[in-house]
Amino acid sequence: LNRTSQTMLPLLRRAVRSMSTDLRRPSVNHSRRHAVKKRMRLPVVVVANDKEPPTDKFIEKPTTLDAMSRSKSSQLPVDSNALINAFHSMKVPTAFSLLQQLVVDKDSSPNFDTQSMGEGDKDKDVVSRKLPKVTKDSADKVFDLLCKRLLEESQHISISELASILQVSGSINRHLSPRILQKMWEKLRLHQDDVSSQNLAFILESLTVVRAQPPEDVVKFLLTKVGEDFSRFSSPECCSVLWAVSLLELSDDQERAVLISHSLLRSLFETALKHLGDLAGKDLCRLLWSIAIFEFKLPPGKLDEISRGLLQNVNELNSSEISSIFVSYALLSARMPKDLCLVLSERAAANIESFNLRDMTDILWSHGLLQNEPDDYLYIRLSARALSCVQAFQAQDMSDFLWSHAILGKALAPVLAARLLAHINVISHSLSAHNVACILWALANLRIKMSSTFFKIICQRIISILQDFGAHELSESVWSMAILYRTSPVEDRIEARLVDVEVQQPQNRILLSNQMLGDEQRLNHNRQNQQTLSNANSVRTILHNTCQKMCLEAISKIDQFSVTSISNFLWGMTSLSETLPPGQLEMFLGKTDGIDIYKQDATLLLWSAAILQPRISHQLLANIIRCLQIKLRSNGLDKTRGSSMWKQGGMTSMMCWGIAVLRIEDKSLIESIVRDIKHLTPDFQEMDLSLLHIFFLSCSLDQKLKRVTESISEMPLVRSGLQEKARASFLKVNLRPSKLRKQIAQTFSRTGIPCIEGRVDADSGYRLDILLLQGSQPGDQYAVEVHDRNCFLSDRKTLKAAMLLRWRHLAALGYHLIAIPYWEWEEILSKSAGEEETDGQLLGASEYLLSKLASCGSAEYVLVD
Repeated sequence: LNRTSQTMLPLLRRAVRSMSTDLRRPSVNHSRRHAVKKRMRLPVVVVANDKEPPTDKFIEKPTTLDAMSRSKSSQLPVDSNALINAFHSMKVPTAFSLLQQLVVDKDSSPNFDTQSMGEGDKDKDVVSRKLPKVTKDSADKVFDLLCKRLLEESQHISISELASILQVSGSINRHLSPRILQKMWEKLRLHQDDVSSQNLAFILESLTVVRAQPPEDVVKFLLTKVGEDFSRFSSPECCSVLWAVSLLELSDDQERAVLISHSLLRSLFETALKHLGDLAGKDLCRLLWSIAIFEFKLPPGKLDEISRGLLQNVNELNSSEISSIFVSYALLSARMPKDLCLVLSERAAANIESFNLRDMTDILWSHGLLQNEPDDYLYIRLSARALSCVQAFQAQDMSDFLWSHAILGKALAPVLAARLLAHINVISHSLSAHNVACILWALANLRIKMSSTFFKIICQRIISILQDFGAHELSESVWSMAILYRTSPVEDRIEARLVDVEVQQPQNRILLSNQMLGDEQRLNHNRQNQQTLSNANSVRTILHNTCQKMCLEAISKIDQFSVTSISNFLWGMTSLSETLPPGQLEMFLGKTDGIDIYKQDATLLLWSAAILQPRISHQLLANIIRCLQIKLRSNGLDKTRGSSMWKQGGMTSMMCWGIAVLRIEDKSLIESIVRDIKHLTPDFQEMDLSLLHIFFLSCSLDQKLKRVTESISEMPLVRSGLQEKARASFLKVNLRPSKLRKQIAQTFSRTGIPCIEGRVDADSGYRLDILLLQGSQPGDQYAVEVHDRNCFLSDRKTLKAAMLLRWRHLAALGYHLIAIPYWEWEEILSKSAGEEETDGQLLGASEYLLSKLASCGSAEYVLVD
């Protein structure tokens, strides 16, 4: 199978992957053929030069093919001028065929029939010997020379020789120039009756690899000729015609393949399948490929017969044919026989140096699509080969290579991962929307940590081609960026989100004593990290801008979103603490009405709604709640889209937290969840247990939920078994380091109001930001809630759902709550920035704190039911 046939494979992948089962990939309802055409890419080939290369340098030194053959045995380099001079005296068809042997089959003896060689017995004797290898430059010069001669001698070349030349040019990955092709099309028009069935197959093959688009009338004539002469085709010729027609159909937006009727295709397949035992390995490979492309339904046992034929002819297969076999089985969703898979893997591993990047990615891609582990030795060899040629990766190669590793769960070697990431930065300008989404998805599932530079480059590329993103790409990219940002290095993630007043307002240092800031060494350390913080903040800024633009794009393409795409998109936005434009959440939730939703999708939708809009109408959540009830009543059995990144325990804890925030009073749902908790106790991780602790608190402190849970008989038993463990986990993860809080606590103390920072409430387990040690009456407890930037979503004004729930719980425990948002504190300090006396600045801050005490319990941005 010609290497150029593999140019169509990237076009198939998007449609096939959308039908496959992977970790988080939603289904896309595109036909395979339409998606294939949409992603066509041209092969990388050399185009012939119309001008004849200079000959004055090599005519002086005539060299025979005999001398060239002897030069190989003596291991001397071949003179390119001598090589050109030798081809100069040969007939054009013979020279083309010889060049094919020298370029493609470097270590085999040329073996041409009389038709392609002509009548020269002397030439036959010479080329029957092993000829020296040629370099790329010398082959290009020879090809240019032969093209020049072809232009001059086109009138004397027969249709058979023309078919041979076209077939040879494709096999050596070099395109004929437009002028030559134009003469060939004219010759075909004039000599239509001279086209035999064998030549027709050759010419059809050549049409799939020429650079210039073949004229419509030529293609129509050839395809019509197929319908007229198909009864004369042999089985190998039927395989070639089917293969060529399949590639022609995929290579053009115009539906040329409609000229080949279904009945004619069936007849060609039936003829090809009659004599499977007589087909060579190349023919079987082409037949299998065509069956996969046209989705031809094979008679029982025929696929096994093809597999046996491939096994018998495995030594004839080259790298492109081996990768094509793997891909064909993947497209057919058929398990390759173990013996054939083993032999092909061994042959591929032994000849890995002959594989190009596309062949390698095709093999990994096909294994990934079938979720079938590749042979260990083959995988090692493929990885080593990829490491040696990382710089040659193109966008689609990179996308397929990473996707295959992610779907197979194969961790990349650190060195290979680093080089691939560096190369992604280089080729980022050529990434399509699908490439970006696929690469991000793969990196997220492989848990590869990203640098600040990578985030910036990828976000810039997303913004530049945002109009090309569909619903699938938008949801997949947002989901992946959320995972990557959460797993990125500490200095790029945590420090960017712990932006304190000192960095934002340098003048505030006047208020801070040496004890508060730390010693001079800490100040120096902060200065050294200033660049790191700047880079991290810029990453957060560009992520925010990118996500907001993707939200607007999602609104314009809302009709394309599936329920899975919606759940992915919303979860990614909430994980990045982003907000949605007004009304977008309602639009998304409206699309889920009346649809049977997967348990995982329903959980993510409930979780996202709780974070983005804690006071959303329960009517919009009715279908989500109904689907969760059905899935939980069936003991959690659910159609799966693949192995999830969340275990069942994680999804159950997320449901509990969402119910606590949204205050859902559905007894049937809560009862099912309580039973689920009882059975999943061993599966809960530390973070899951901390969410369960919040749920248990709400069931005790929220009167609405308390009425519901008191009527559930299993609730006391479940709480008694998990409550202490959940509380211990909550204490571990409920850490809120904040320099702003320390600053305000110090100001309270200097004002004369005693306070304690970070005390743990015995009943709830919450760490109070600041607890004031005085009240107007005995038993009064005043707690100050310091809301820094981390307490808000990306708009810096919307308090996070977790903070609202915390406020609700502390208020229910009897605390008088005082809210101090970061912007009010910064405004007070900035007003006194010009004061020379520290006492004057302290007075302004003290007056502000006293005024907050007087208005205890009120805050415009804290809206609690």
